Amino acid sequence: FTGYVAIMAETANGMEQDLTSSVSLTLAVICLLFWVTHRSLKPLGWLVASLLLTFLVTMALGALVLGELNVISCGFASVMMGLVVDYALVGYQEMRAHPGRPLAEIRSAVMPGILWSAATTAGTFLSLHFAGLPGLSELGTLTAMGLVTGAGVTLFWFLPRVAGRHPRS
Repeated sequence: FTGYVAIMAETANGMEQDLTSSVSLTLAVICLLFWVTHRSLKPLGWLVASLLLTFLVTMALGALVLGELNVISCGFASVMMGLVVDYALVGYQEMRAHPGRPLAEIRSAVMPGILWSAATTAGTFLSLHFAGLPGLSELGTLTAMGLVTGAGVTLFWFLPRVAGRHPRS
């Protein structure tokens, strides 16, 4: 097949594969580095679950706010995961440094840094919303939403589970 439709379909398929492999590779590198550093499966599982939850919530919010999402803008996941994992690692390291400390104190200790980091980085990405290219605008908006979502997921979902103090469901 030839023509505009065939070229667009082939380009879209190639971009989708590239973005999927980029996200998968980013997640694999995060898992490898966490495993090499901490050698603990349970926190690693919660970390991966937290990143996936952040991704899904962000995509839902993005679809709600932006409407139809561009396949290029979905490439935000690699950028977002690389930044959100830092929030989780800060909280996890604080827990490991103070094993008997109550969860509320750990959260209070790391919350200002995580929230300020999320706010400043999200603000920078949000400025891309005003870019002239729709894909770049969506990427900036989605990444900003993902960073704020990731901070919330880290503080209120990941930390309690890693600490072993989450409600049983």
